[in-house]
Amino acid sequence: MKKFMLGALSIALAGAFAFPGSVGAVKADSYYENFPSDVENHEIIINRGRDYVIKAYDFNRMIALGDLISSTSRTHSAAYDEFKIYGTKTQLDLAKQNLSELTTSVSKMKSEVSYMTDSSPSQILSNYTNSINRYKTANMYLGKFYATRTEYNFNMYMKYTKEAFDLAYAGKKKSLSEYQYYTGMALDILSLGQ
Repeated sequence: MKKFMLGALSIALAGAFAFPGSVGAVKADSYYENFPSDVENHEIIINRGRDYVIKAYDFNRMIALGDLISSTSRTHSAAYDEFKIYGTKTQLDLAKQNLSELTTSVSKMKSEVSYMTDSSPSQILSNYTNSINRYKTANMYLGKFYATRTEYNFNMYMKYTKEAFDLAYAGKKKSLSEYQYYTGMALDILSLGQ
């Protein structure tokens, strides 16, 4: 900072003492018009840090959404156990309702993170949408398995549950990576603003 101040001072002095019309004749005020003030620099740093914090927060919310989607596997497992033990399908109906709510949550999240220009949010939310669709298909095959206990229905239920879980996991992994990146960037940039 001292070097910058001394450099600016020497240029200002050279401009002030130069003869009018000479190469070094620069008004001191016009020199500083090109440099942001310390207050402006501080505001730029704070605004950029705030943007990184907001993005980190939104990616953290995407991690939580991925956890909710992944939990459908546990609901399906409980539904299968309920059917085997009691012959009822309360948990299957609950899974269907949860998937409907999760579809709404993903749509809402898409609109809330539309300000981000990079492709990561759309990739993550696409994985989540595909995961939910696979869980819905798994739900359908589990319902068919209730009606007709065939190996095919059970295998299709297992196949789609695994695909759904893998898609949700991939979305959560990408969300975590982005969350860590933006958290690190926020900490780095805000440490400059002190």
